[in-house]
Amino acid sequence: MLFLVLASSALVAPPTVAVFGGSGFVGSRVCKALVDCGLSVVSISRAGQPPAGAAAQSWSQRVDWRSADALAPPPIPLPKIDCAVSCVGNMRPSPNWSGFFGLHWDTEVMRRENGEITERIAEAAKRAGASRFVYLSVYSSTKFAYCGALEGYIDGKDRGEAAVRRIFGDANTAFVSPSLIYGGERFPSFGKLYAAVAGSPLIRGQTQFFKALKRRAATGWGPGDAIGEVALTPPCDVDDVVKATVACLLDTIPAEMRQRHTEQQRIENELRLAGGMPGTPEYTYLNVDGTDQIREVAKVAGTQAILAAAAANAKDTEIAEDAEELASGLAEAVAADAPWQSPSAYGSPMEGALMGFKPLLFPWPPGLALFAFFATAVVANKLIIEAGCRRARLGRCDKLEVPETTPPK
Repeated sequence: MLFLVLASSALVAPPTVAVFGGSGFVGSRVCKALVDCGLSVVSISRAGQPPAGAAAQSWSQRVDWRSADALAPPPIPLPKIDCAVSCVGNMRPSPNWSGFFGLHWDTEVMRRENGEITERIAEAAKRAGASRFVYLSVYSSTKFAYCGALEGYIDGKDRGEAAVRRIFGDANTAFVSPSLIYGGERFPSFGKLYAAVAGSPLIRGQTQFFKALKRRAATGWGPGDAIGEVALTPPCDVDDVVKATVACLLDTIPAEMRQRHTEQQRIENELRLAGGMPGTPEYTYLNVDGTDQIREVAKVAGTQAILAAAAANAKDTEIAEDAEELASGLAEAVAADAPWQSPSAYGSPMEGALMGFKPLLFPWPPGLALFAFFATAVVANKLIIEAGCRRARLGRCDKLEVPETTPPK
């Protein structure tokens, strides 16, 4: 009897999570966070290996790294899984350009590598037994602001969200929607400076002030307004994005916080609808949208203690599959054909990143110019207001002289 008890307890295994894009900037950190929680992790990416800086770390030895292209004709090789996270996305410019002013995005490639690819990933995860899916999408204000300039990217993200909801249902779907992400080796100093300036009370107050004015205007908050909002939105720390993603996966976000975040999204969308945003927003699924919501979820529901406790609770309810079935899944992965190369499968496997595409072109020159432009505008605006106030106090406000005119006879 004791032998049977010990044998049955040995069969209890942690839930298995598939992380698509697990070799990338965000995906590799999601893999590490899940391993730290005690979960079993399978990474699927084109690279099929950990990032260079993580290969020697102990957590990477506990991840099952697999190479696959989700756009390839053969099915994605997956073992039996319990849930999935997708950090896959492509925002890289087309490789067919020369010079800065030739920079452009291939709309059809963007649609495929953000929309079709997510649809295939969700289908593969469902076939492999996943019951919950978390998708790394994009900030709703970014969608509204750049629905024209980055049409393929935004269309692809919308298609990906729709596919995940259709396949898994709203109750088992969660989206984490960040703006610009910094941290680690990506914008280490610039990101912190940008976050500090954009998150200052002066900048945040300015955005809220103009939104309050627009709520009283018939034009609402248009795409042009949203572009300014996105530029002045603090970027997301990658660690906060990872914590929010795992919190969505393990369902640790309090109900009160979900309701409050949904209400915030509804208010924002009402303003955008008045400004011409197409469609009718729905609020039947979990979406952690933007820097503020991601930061709050990470702080309240994404601490290591909370996530580890939730993972341990999930582990108690899962039983491992037979070892023979797992070996069969591994054999199928090894026997898969050579991965097919999609149109933009070039450069380092940094899903959703421009880093490494054109050294010295991104991020410094455009990023520095953008920062300098907005900093100059804010300082100039403040100086003009202060000068006006001084003139008013000193009584030096010159009256506008209107030349006298003689009405025609």
